[in-house]
Amino acid sequence: MPLNNPITEAQIPPPIARDTETAAAIANHEAQTNPHPQYATTNSQEFSGGVLSTTGTAPTLSNPSANSRIGWGIASGNTPFLFFINKLAPVGAKIVDFILDQFGNFYVRKINDNYSPAGLIENIIHVSPQGNISLLKNLEINGFVKVGTTGIKIKTISGTTAGASNTYTSFPHDLNGGKIIFATAVVYYAANSAMPPNHPVAAAGCTFAVYCDASNLVIYLPPSTSANILNKNFIATIFYVE
Repeated sequence: MPLNNPITEAQIPPPIARDTETAAAIANHEAQTNPHPQYATTNSQEFSGGVLSTTGTAPTLSNPSANSRIGWGIASGNTPFLFFINKLAPVGAKIVDFILDQFGNFYVRKINDNYSPAGLIENIIHVSPQGNISLLKNLEINGFVKVGTTGIKIKTISGTTAGASNTYTSFPHDLNGGKIIFATAVVYYAANSAMPPNHPVAAAGCTFAVYCDASNLVIYLPPSTSANILNKNFIATIFYVE
């Protein structure tokens, strides 16, 4: 058979799909809301994104379900973002997003109005592409802070000074004394007035010393110069290494 002759319908084996059948199958597949139910899917919306569900078709961003966890979308100007929805927050409550923009900035962002990347927002944490970290809120650290290769931790002890001068008063620090690198304190000799130890221009009668031994933080009130800080509140700070 000459190679330039067209193939006739009769020459095509019946199991091979025709062009019309292939086109119809593709159109039918594309028209389905969830053609692959075995996979978690997104219901994304331009400028508002979508959320991923643990099973089945995900709800839209404005109406997340209890099992919604993480999603994606495209923000204005084609800036990609990633977001996390607090599973305990009801619709309309405050939520937190994790956002990575096209310039390499990473944000932890609080959204105050609804489940939308736009709206009333507050960047709680910002990590720049250069690695600089900015915090808007308080930083709570329960472990050690690394400075170089050494971890440093801080402990505070509060209490009341002794009722007599020329007195050493001990307060357990519950630390390894060999790990302590610095200790200091302030004594509140008057309302809203704090005095550090051994101040060169200390108010009359407000001199004291602070140090640590193996088991205790010690406050010493010397004779003649500590009369105005007897039975006063103090706060001590101890720096120690891991």
